[in-house]
Order: sequence, then structure tokens, then C-alpha cells
Amino acid sequence: MSKSNLSKLSLVIPTYNRQRFALRNMWFWSGSPVQLFVLDGSRQAISQEQLAGLSDNVHYMWMPDSLEERLMAVTQLLKTQYAAMLSDDEFFLPNLQLL
Repeated sequence: MSKSNLSKLSLVIPTYNRQRFALRNMWFWSGSPVQLFVLDGSRQAISQEQLAGLSDNVHYMWMPDSLEERLMAVTQLLKTQYAAMLSDDEFFLPNLQLL
């Protein structure tokens, strides 16, 4: 998918007690055309200080509920043509050019 098509994509990242990974993904995708939804089921939310400065395309949802409940909640928010669910500990690049 080219960079110009990334605005058609929402990424959903469920996470639980791995806020360092979630923050790494949020900062990577911040400011990109992708709509990012991080569904945090941890007992404690990521602090507002750590979230400060993220772009409007990043949506952090702290919901200490089951994975199923978090996924059902995010389905109401997805507005893009495409959606993909990613792992919190994997890093996907929007475009890879071979040398």
C-alpha cells in the first residue's frame, strides 16, 4: 500500500501490560495518514505525560476489559475502508523499498 493510500487504513493494536511496546507503536505511527487504535486492557493506563504530543491519528483506549469487549468497542469507531490488527510487539513499516 503506497503512502498516499495509508489514509484508507486503520490499525488496531490490542495490548495488555506491555505499555512500552504500545508507546513505541503510537510514537511510530503518530502523524502518519493511518488511524491507529491501541486497545489497552492493562490494570493501569498509560500516563497522560507519556501520551502528550501524540497526533490526532492515534487513539489510545484504556479499557481493562476482555479482548473481545475491546474489539467490539473499536468496531464502532473504525471509519476507514481497510483495517488490520497488529501485535503490540511487532513493528510494521508503511513502505519498504529494496535497494
